[in-house]
Amino acid sequence: MKKLALVLFLVFSSLCLNVGIVSANTKVDVSASSDMLVTATSYKYYFVVVEAVAVRKSPSTSSTRLGLLYGANEDYVTFSSFSSDGNWVYGTTSTGITGYVSLSCLEGCNSFTDHPTWGG
Repeated sequence: MKKLALVLFLVFSSLCLNVGIVSANTKVDVSASSDMLVTATSYKYYFVVVEAVAVRKSPSTSSTRLGLLYGANEDYVTFSSFSSDGNWVYGTTSTGITGYVSLSCLEGCNSFTDHPTWGG
């Protein structure tokens, strides 16, 4: 029974990683040869804290750009999921675009009260 549970867990984990999306608070092995784990903590909203950032079709800077978000406009992403490496937020933006935005350009919060702002 333990072997079956382990096999099912490994199959499910593999499927989740192949899809490229993980849920909140999930640890993801970023490389087969790496001991490093990424822990992604989700918030309801992610506000842009840089001048501008691209919304992408997939979690890569070489992916098709679907639009731009601006810190001065207080643009944000409503969280749906993280990319498998935890570096991208997938969701619907305040401008109506659904796609990926680099987490390094965002700051999370759970309400519009006291949300982070761009300092420009």
